[in-house]
Amino acid sequence: MKNEPKSTDRKLAQRFLLLLLVAALLLAFYLIRTYLHSLILAILLASIIYPIHEWITRIFRGRRNLAAFASCLLVILLIVLPLLLLLFGLVDQGVRSVNAVRGWLEQVNLEGILQSRYLIYLRHLGSRYLASPGFAVNRLQEWAIRGSQYLGQFLLSRGGALVSNLGALFVHFWIMIFILFYFLRDGKQWLNQFLHLFPLTRNQEEVLISRLRIVGRSALIGTILTAIVQGVVGGIGLWIVGISPLFWGSLIAAASFIPLVGTGLVWLPAVLYLFMIQQPGRAIFLTIYSLAILGSIDNFLRPHLMPKQKGVSFPPLLIFLAILGGISTFGLVGVLYGPMILSLLSSLLYLYEVEFSSFLGHQDQSFPLRHDSSSDPRRHDSFSETSSDTESR
Repeated sequence: MKNEPKSTDRKLAQRFLLLLLVAALLLAFYLIRTYLHSLILAILLASIIYPIHEWITRIFRGRRNLAAFASCLLVILLIVLPLLLLLFGLVDQGVRSVNAVRGWLEQVNLEGILQSRYLIYLRHLGSRYLASPGFAVNRLQEWAIRGSQYLGQFLLSRGGALVSNLGALFVHFWIMIFILFYFLRDGKQWLNQFLHLFPLTRNQEEVLISRLRIVGRSALIGTILTAIVQGVVGGIGLWIVGISPLFWGSLIAAASFIPLVGTGLVWLPAVLYLFMIQQPGRAIFLTIYSLAILGSIDNFLRPHLMPKQKGVSFPPLLIFLAILGGISTFGLVGVLYGPMILSLLSSLLYLYEVEFSSFLGHQDQSFPLRHDSSSDPRRHDSFSETSSDTESR
């Protein structure tokens, strides 16, 4: 009885401490919310390049500061700078390409082009299968011009926003590199300290971390690297037939995330355009190139980049929805956030399945349902038989 007040006081103190901890975490989040993207990107980069960083650390004979500095310099030279140059070049070439397409659409007679021997069958299909109250083949040129104008205005607005935010991008970039340096140098110790405070068993923590690494590599490296390779290969094919490779190749990379149709959303209109400008040889070459080479990359490269463990791969539809939802929620960085959230969900579901395997197995067993005697059809049959016997008597 004498220990009850002490036990009550201890529980009250623990609850109050947890309340203070939650309040402090919320305040800390409020403080760093402006640079939260830089922090998350640094953590993702550190987890991806950490095997390379360990190799660099061995080269520098365990000098962690020099190794972390060299790893950050490698990230700047091989990842960030090419990405920024690609982004600026993409906006510039995108605006030029869209303006060129719009100028061509305004000058040519699309109705007459569709009468050519290469496209007369396509016109027939459009009139037959796309017939609706709001559709007419002779209005395709008007719709195409409007679409190109909208796309050009979108690229100009995005490019202007990118240029106007150069100062903020510069600050966020160097904050990310600064955070990356410390995560590479001290990340292992920080991770161990975090896992020590995490209220899970050591086995659960190891399973969760290993699954996150495997699934994260599958979702990020496998999917995104496959898209980059498809964009490069598709850009080469477009360059061969005389179409600007940077912008349209980037669209091929983006379209590769879409299940089923994928890169065909880009190269099929390019083939149609080549037929329209009376270049059937180039159109046929691009068709064969896209089907034979570009189409085989996804089937050949992706399985080699995906993990071989059972149950850790995602259907393309889930990855597409994760990326699409990530972009709509977080902006451009959602390309990374979406698959990582999906990876976390998959890892936690796997951990749940392991920890509750006996319960789930018990629930999967089939048990006979307990019927109420009043609902038993055999009882009704016997009752009717008894009634009929009584009436006959």
